[in-house]
Amino acid sequence: MRQNIERINNERKVTQRELHDMMIAYGEHVGRFYFEYSVSHRFDRQGFIKYTGFENLTRIPGAAIMMTAHTGNWELIVNACVKHDIAFTDIYVPPDDGFEHRMVRETRNKAAKPLKDMKFLQASSSTMREVLRDIEAG
Repeated sequence: MRQNIERINNERKVTQRELHDMMIAYGEHVGRFYFEYSVSHRFDRQGFIKYTGFENLTRIPGAAIMMTAHTGNWELIVNACVKHDIAFTDIYVPPDDGFEHRMVRETRNKAAKPLKDMKFLQASSSTMREVLRDIEAG
């Protein structure tokens, strides 16, 4: 980890204290991510999250493509679609870590359980063909 931290800091040697502080900060970030990620659907169902503009999606006849940026908790789009009864297909790049990937799948499936017309697709060279088939099928 020291080598990675030094690489990030332009090859500047870091002190033991700096290394310790950076490792603590990293651990807190990862812990916060796991916490937020695994309970965001509960926050939503309890009314702690407000969505605006989804009425525009209900006016679109047929399928729509929504894209979200990774600027925060991008999983909220799943919660919003469930809340507004909007069927969806979610394309995602799985985490490298097997535990994280399992947690992601389980959390997404729990969040989307109320919808019968939802699908999570792992990104691949054939993903868009499957999405286009779904759009054509209605």
